[in-house]
Amino acid sequence: MPFEHEPTSTSSLASLRALSHPLRLRIVELLDDVGPLTATEVAAQLADTPSNCSFHLRVLAREGLVEEAPGGRGRARPWRLVRRDVDVRTDDLDDDGRAQLRAVVVALAERFRTHALAWLDRRGEFSPAWREAATSRHLLLRLAPEELQDINERVTELLAPYVERDDDAVPADARSVALTIATLPVLPPRA
Repeated sequence: MPFEHEPTSTSSLASLRALSHPLRLRIVELLDDVGPLTATEVAAQLADTPSNCSFHLRVLAREGLVEEAPGGRGRARPWRLVRRDVDVRTDDLDDDGRAQLRAVVVALAERFRTHALAWLDRRGEFSPAWREAATSRHLLLRLAPEELQDINERVTELLAPYVERDDDAVPADARSVALTIATLPVLPPRA
């Protein structure tokens, strides 16, 4: 079962630029974690200025990643996350698009690194249940393209109920979990 909405399209340069900025990735994560926030609240959480966060929220909104939430006007208007998943497709990108895609991949890898190191440094603060549930796995498999596609489709099916569920269906003890998936062929070393 695919996600109920189409994955966020990142094939346009504007979309790739929106996602390649590290602060924007942090804003997306924050809105996913705590729900709607104003630019001022985002700034306080991320140690930035309200005007800078407001600018970045508007960029994310232009690309359909966030939207204004009901209940405020002007500086008091809250923003909420629209999309929790980002699916990057590379087939139709020109040189500039590939450069932007590289920036997105680097930014996402850096966010994963930040989360992984924080987890290793602070895992003692978590309950035994969280310590047992968390994992990090890196696999090298020998696969044909059709097999890799099958794996990607199965992972999407497995995650769909969690990606698409309403906030009121989230368990009380839930917290944000970083799940980074990249399936790609490993290139041989250059001679």
